[in-house]
Amino acid sequence: MDLSAQQTALLFKPVAGGYVFRMPYQMGLAKARHYLVSEGQKAELTATILGKRAGLTRLGLVLAAVGAVLIAALLVFSLSPHRNPGTSDTIAMFVLATVLIAAGFAAWRWWKLRQLEPMLAQLAPTDLQITRSEMRGRMLSGMSVKQLWLVVTLSVLAGAANLASGAYALSLGQSGVASIISGVIFVAVGFYYALHLVSRMKAAA
Repeated sequence: MDLSAQQTALLFKPVAGGYVFRMPYQMGLAKARHYLVSEGQKAELTATILGKRAGLTRLGLVLAAVGAVLIAALLVFSLSPHRNPGTSDTIAMFVLATVLIAAGFAAWRWWKLRQLEPMLAQLAPTDLQITRSEMRGRMLSGMSVKQLWLVVTLSVLAGAANLASGAYALSLGQSGVASIISGVIFVAVGFYYALHLVSRMKAAA
């Protein structure tokens, strides 16, 4: 099962007579919508959420996010009055990239919800829930040791690269704050998954 299928499986929880389904793409602090579904409805919902080419869709989303960052960087640095990027330029680039990514995500979310709405209209709502903490726990337990190693390794490498880039920029008198913050976040993510990896390996020993 690939990563997209694993993530989609977290939206379903077996109960008597079928499954509880947590509607995806929900935002804000509003109560998440849940439905009771049958095995057939589960299969139909899963196919719609994943799409016909899940891997290609995931790649497209990653490339779109990278493109948003590049566009933000080019716009800010081309319009900036500073010869060398400063802290204000870095903040402006971060804000613009965030806005572009958020707009892209909102458009993609609208499109996916539009695909799901005809099916959701036929489902029975339920008070049974799948909490975020429950989904997070199931996701971690469903990851293999190899997957955990991969996440830890990539996070640490990305964190180290960002920290080094930020430190080098600061040594040249340029703004490296964004790189350092990104580096700290990546390292923290790697540490979080490393704790679960160590726990998994101890349990298997």
